[in-house]
Amino acid sequence: MNKSNSAESILNSLGEAIVTSDSKGTIIWMNPLAENLSGYQILDVKGKSLETIFQINKPEPFIDFENFAGQVFREGRLIWSAGDINLITRYNTVLPVAGNVSPLKSLKSGAKGLVFAFNDMTEQIHVEEKLRASEERFRTLFVTMVQGVVYQDESGRIIDANPAAERILGLSLEQMQGLTSADPRWHAIHEDGTDYP
Repeated sequence: MNKSNSAESILNSLGEAIVTSDSKGTIIWMNPLAENLSGYQILDVKGKSLETIFQINKPEPFIDFENFAGQVFREGRLIWSAGDINLITRYNTVLPVAGNVSPLKSLKSGAKGLVFAFNDMTEQIHVEEKLRASEERFRTLFVTMVQGVVYQDESGRIIDANPAAERILGLSLEQMQGLTSADPRWHAIHEDGTDYP
């Protein structure tokens, strides 16, 4: 197995989608995972612009590919989050991807190019959106319920309280934070107003 085939085998076995281009943004190669995500075979896009499959939203403003490539060569590597760069599939579906772009340089010719390594973030974004919605519902319940609720950390110190707890206890959250249930400053009484023994 020659070095070229060995490198290609390694790139094919990675858990990330890989696309390589020359310094002008012309697609040279992609691994099977990139083909699977994009819906394109390498023969469909080889020699075409990276903008065929990538929508580059950052760095702002995106002027042209040569400036983008220049930044990668200067900085050595760019890491992007979902939304910075999107993958445009063969079926015109936009997939948020996250990954990095690194310089690619041939030892023989010195010719420069870029290596895009990325993952589809669609599922993670859906999970994060569901989590945010769940947290918002929980927070709304916590704030609007009539029962007083006080949260304590593992040492028993109060870290949060809802408005009902503030009203019932006659203390603001700021006054309660850091106190424990056993704090001697609490004055616990029975419902009839008599002191606890």
